[in-house]
Amino acid sequence: MARILFFALIAAIIYWIVRRAAAPQNRRADPSGPAAGAPMLQCAFCGVHFPANEARFGADGRSFCGEAHQQAAFHAGTK
Repeated sequence: MARILFFALIAAIIYWIVRRAAAPQNRRADPSGPAAGAPMLQCAFCGVHFPANEARFGADGRSFCGEAHQQAAFHAGTK
């Protein structure tokens, strides 16, 4: 009887280890990335969404994803 309990215990431990190894890991997102709930803006030139802390603002208050799009919108409006 003791042998049966011993082997049942060993089988349960092996089963637990295999299940734990096969389970997906609970990975947390990087809290410093833009997916952490940072406000997003849309570029007035190309329409791409980007984090608000990377925004470039034009004189009229529109937001741009970079200096190149800010300049391109300025030059497109002056013609």
